[in-house]
Amino acid sequence: MSTGPNDPANVADIRARYRAARARLRTGAPQRPAPATAADGDVEPPALNRHRSWLHALEEFNEELRARFAIGRPRGAQVCGLVAAHFGVSPAELTGARGSRRVCAARQIAMYVLSYHLGLGTTEIGELLHRDHTTVSHAVRAVRVRMAKNTAVKDAVATIVERWREPGA
Repeated sequence: MSTGPNDPANVADIRARYRAARARLRTGAPQRPAPATAADGDVEPPALNRHRSWLHALEEFNEELRARFAIGRPRGAQVCGLVAAHFGVSPAELTGARGSRRVCAARQIAMYVLSYHLGLGTTEIGELLHRDHTTVSHAVRAVRVRMAKNTAVKDAVATIVERWREPGA
């Protein structure tokens, strides 16, 4: 029987501990760590002491989960590479300070895909593409509007997402 990080029992346990910690933060209930039951490959809940807040510990735990399940930058960089290739620009141009209309459109579509299909937050996307989170929010809204009006934009996003989801992409 598998006990790796993608084992459904491990994933369910990790999610349950994460949700319980978030619920304790929101309700202000007594803050006690859940009893740790570690098996090989499990993510340990964060060790706490009185000098660290639960929020800080929860953020560290979240980062550990992201690293374990390859969420965030590695997949974000992969999507940026696919968008750059689709529009014929370099990944450096997507993160650059300036750009032509073509580069800006590609950058906005990358932000949309990272937000809606990878589930990254605006701050994370902004850090990845060297932009402010408000710029990311504007880009996501703009692409959504353009997709409603222009089928070419909708098709471009669909093509990028299909390529990203292909095995070995």
